[in-house]
Amino acid sequence: MHNDAHVPYFKQPKCFINASSQRHVHDKMQYLERIADAAFEILKEKHQYISDQLELNSKQHQAVKGQFVSYLQEHVLSVSTRLVTIFTGGSAPAGILVL
Repeated sequence: MHNDAHVPYFKQPKCFINASSQRHVHDKMQYLERIADAAFEILKEKHQYISDQLELNSKQHQAVKGQFVSYLQEHVLSVSTRLVTIFTGGSAPAGILVL
């Protein structure tokens, strides 16, 4: 068995000998999961800068979204106030929308 793994601690061939085929499959799957977990940690560390950039972009996105929502709320209030003025022929008290 030739092993081309580039995951530290998993470069040597592994032999599975079990009396039960069910146990054999179970042990092999656990071993493969450990290799996958180790590979994931290596890749996560190697590409941490991407995760950091995505998090930064997310924070910037949230800030812009917050500003946009505030703008929309102010715009809706402004339009509502103008509509009240138009429909009532005057002005409504602050914060009151007459429909």
